[in-house]
Amino acid sequence: MAAPEIPASPATPQPIEVFCSYSHKDEALREELDTHLNILQHNGVITNWVDHAIPAGKQWADEIDEHLNSAQIILLLISPDFLASQYCREVEVKRAMERHAAGEARVISIMLRDVDWHGSPLSKLQALPKNAKAVTQWADRDQAFKDIAIGIRKVAEDLRKPGRQKRTAGGTELTDSSSSTATETIRRPPVITEKGPWKKYAAVGALAVLLLAGLGYYGLRGSLGKHAKVADCTGNSSCGDLLASVPGGDYFGAIDVGSKGTKAALFTFRKRRSTGLDAQVIYKRPINTTLVSSMKGDQFTDNGVRDATEAVKELLGEIHAAADKDKVKVIGYYVVGSSGVAKAKNKDALVAAVKAATGIDMDFVDAKREGYFGLISAVPTTARGNSLYLDIGSGNTKLGCEIGGTDLASYHSEEIDYGSVTGRNRGLEKNPNDIWAGIQQLMQDEVKPTYQEESMNTPCLRSRDAIFWTGGAAWATATFMHPGAALDGYVTISKQDLESFLSRLSDGSWSTRPFEYAFAKDVPQARQDAIRDQAEKDKESVMNVFVREDLLSGVSIMKTVLQFSAPTASLQFVRNSNYLYGYALAKYQQEGGDSEAEKK
Repeated sequence: MAAPEIPASPATPQPIEVFCSYSHKDEALREELDTHLNILQHNGVITNWVDHAIPAGKQWADEIDEHLNSAQIILLLISPDFLASQYCREVEVKRAMERHAAGEARVISIMLRDVDWHGSPLSKLQALPKNAKAVTQWADRDQAFKDIAIGIRKVAEDLRKPGRQKRTAGGTELTDSSSSTATETIRRPPVITEKGPWKKYAAVGALAVLLLAGLGYYGLRGSLGKHAKVADCTGNSSCGDLLASVPGGDYFGAIDVGSKGTKAALFTFRKRRSTGLDAQVIYKRPINTTLVSSMKGDQFTDNGVRDATEAVKELLGEIHAAADKDKVKVIGYYVVGSSGVAKAKNKDALVAAVKAATGIDMDFVDAKREGYFGLISAVPTTARGNSLYLDIGSGNTKLGCEIGGTDLASYHSEEIDYGSVTGRNRGLEKNPNDIWAGIQQLMQDEVKPTYQEESMNTPCLRSRDAIFWTGGAAWATATFMHPGAALDGYVTISKQDLESFLSRLSDGSWSTRPFEYAFAKDVPQARQDAIRDQAEKDKESVMNVFVREDLLSGVSIMKTVLQFSAPTASLQFVRNSNYLYGYALAKYQQEGGDSEAEKK
C-alpha cells in the first residue's frame, strides 16, 4: 500500500528588506531606531539596511542606489536636516516616491525632529510615530520608537502574507494578490561582492580583460564599486540601464591605463534570468604613470609611453595570475585609449609599444562615447534627465546631457580641448614666468569663447539644474574644501568653494592649511575618526598625483563652465567615477558575451 501523501509545509516567508533614508546629522536617533528594530531582524521579519552596511571598497552612492531600488519598505527619517539635504530630496526621496506611486514599495515617514513638512509630497504618506509627533517631542523616546517599530512590523507582516511574496531562484519577488489581472513585481537588482564565492555558479564562462587608457579615473581608493563602471558602479541603478540589455551569462574584467595611472580590475559577471546581472571583484590594483603629465606639446614622451606600457604589462601579468588562481578562462584582452589619449599626435607610438609588450591592438573612444559612458557610470538614473555630466580629465574636458531618451543617440555632448594637465602646459606656454597668469589668459582667450559657442549650440548644457562633476580637479576640490564629506559618494561644491580653493592654490596655502571639521553633536566618535582618517589619506593621495598647477587649470575650467550654466544649478562631485563601465558593457555586447563563453 502506498504511503499517504504528506502535504508540503508552507514556505517560510522571506524577510522584508527595509531601506533607511536619513541625514547623517540624525545618526544618533537612527541608531536608537535600529535598536528597536533589532527584534524584527532577529525574528526574520525584516532585514534593515543603512549605509553603514556598505563593505569597505564599495562606492557609497552606488550601494545606496542598489538598495533604494530593491527595498520593499523605505523609511524616510524626517528632520530639518533631512529636508535640507539636496541629495536626500532629489535622489532618495524622489526615487522612493516613484516606487511608492508605482506600488513597488511602501514608503513610511518617520518623524525624528519637528519640522514644517506639510504641503510637501511627504505629508501624504503614512507617518510614524502616532499622530506624526516627532520623536524628540516625546517625554519617553522609547515609547515613540516602540510605536514606530510596531507600525513597521504591521506593514512587514502584511507584505509577508501568502500570495504577496514568492521566492524565485534569483531572489525575492513581491506580488500584489489584490488584483487578478495584474501583478506588480519587485525584483532585487544585481549584487556585487568582493572576492565572493563566485565559483558556486554552475558554469564558468569567458573572461575578457579591458585595458582602458582613460584620463579621469582619480580618487581610486582601491574601491571598485558595483556592477558597472567596471570599477565603481556595480549595483548602481544608473548602470542598470545597460545591464538590462545584456543577454545573459558570464563576463569578466577591466583595467584603466590612463595619464595619471594604470588601474586594473578583474570582474566576474553572471546573467540571472530573474534578477539581472550579478558581479564580483576578483582583483584590483592601481599604478601611477606619467603618460600625459610628461607630454611635450601634443606628443607623448618616450618615458611616458614606456612608463604606461610597463604598467600595462605588469598589471596584465597580475591579472593572468589572478585568473589562473581562480581558474578563469580568458577569451580576450582589450587596451583602450580615452578621447584625451587619442589626441596625442604620436599615439601610434603608444599603440606600437603596447602591441610589442602584450600583443594587443589598442582601441580608442571618442569624446561623445566617453562622456555618455561616464554619465551612465556617475549619475543616478532618476537624475539623468535633468543633469549635466562634466568630466575634467588631464587631457580634455567632456560635457553632455540626455534629451528625449537614454541611449547614445540621445546624448548631446561637447568637448573642451584642455584638461588639468594640458591646460597647465598651455598656460606655461602663454606665460613662462607666471603660470597662474598664463592659465587665466588661456581661460579668457580660448576656453571661455569656445565653450560659450558650444553651449549655445547645445542648450541643455546651460539649462540643467544639476551638474555632476568628475575628474582630478573635482576630487581635489572636494577633498580640501569639504574634508568632513570624505566618506560621501556625492559632495556638493559651491561657487564660493571654487573661488576659495583657487585662492589657496594661487597663494600656495592649499597644502599647508590643517583641515577643519564641524561635526554635529550626535555624530558618533567612531564615524568622526573614520572621516578624519579618510580625509587625511585623500589629501596625501591628491598631493601624490597632482601638482598645484594641474589643479589651477582644472578648477579654472570648472569656474568658466559655470559662467554659462543655470544660475541655480547645483554642482556635485562624484567620487570614484569614470567611463569604464559603459565601455565594458558595450564591448561585452559587441563581442557576443555569453554566446562566446558557451562556444568556449
